[in-house]
Amino acid sequence: MILDEPVRGSFAYLEQPGLFAMPAVEQLRLFVERRLPAPPLTHLSGLVVDEASEGASTWSIPASPWWQTAAGVFAGGTLAFVADAALAGAVFTTLPTGTQLLSSDLSLPTEATCSLGRPLSSGSGRSRSRRLGSRTPTAGSWRWPREAR
Repeated sequence: MILDEPVRGSFAYLEQPGLFAMPAVEQLRLFVERRLPAPPLTHLSGLVVDEASEGASTWSIPASPWWQTAAGVFAGGTLAFVADAALAGAVFTTLPTGTQLLSSDLSLPTEATCSLGRPLSSGSGRSRSRRLGSRTPTAGSWRWPREAR
C-alpha cells in the first residue's frame, strides 16, 4: 500500500466555494465543459458527466476491462454506478440553489447488462419535494456512442 502518493483530482467545491451559489445545472455544465478539476472519483473510475440540462443529465464510464466480469460483460452493479450518477444528477439540476443531494435508493432490472462500448446512462427528474426526489431512467438510457460500435 502506498501511503505517500498524492490524491489525484480535487474537490472543486473546496477550491471554489462560490460554486454553491450557482444554479445546480450550471455547476454540472462546468464539469461537462471540463472547466473544473476532475474529482478523485473520476480519476479512480473514469465516471464523467457528459451532458446536463434542467431535469436531465448523462454520465459515462470507460469500457474498461476493470469494470467487466470474467465473462466480459458489465454487470448490474457497474451499470447501477453510472445510472445512479445520471439519475441523481437529473434531480440535482432541479433543486434550488445551495441545496445538497444524497442518493439513497436505486433499482435496476436484473437483465441490465452490456458488453460493448462506453456505458452511458441518461436520467430525468420526474418529481421532487422538499425532502424526496423521484427519478426515472429515460427510454433507451443504455446506449453506445457511435465510435464504440
